[in-house]
Amino acid sequence: MEIKGKVHCFFEQSGTFKNEFIKLGIPAEDYDIQNNFGETDHITDLFAEIRGGGTRVNRQSLIISQKMISS
Repeated sequence: MEIKGKVHCFFEQSGTFKNEFIKLGIPAEDYDIQNNFGETDHITDLFAEIRGGGTRVNRQSLIISQKMISS
């Protein structure tokens, strides 16, 4: 499988997955409500975003296209 573009990691352990993708040479960003280790790319309440009440994350960045992944 080949990943084209940037990987967006959400929720628990998003930073761990982001770092592993980066180790593999794949650009990645993570989204989380907390920034305990000072490494979170986008600090936001994803549950509020999903419910439509959030304003901090561009809605387009929450849409992951199947075109980014090809087998």
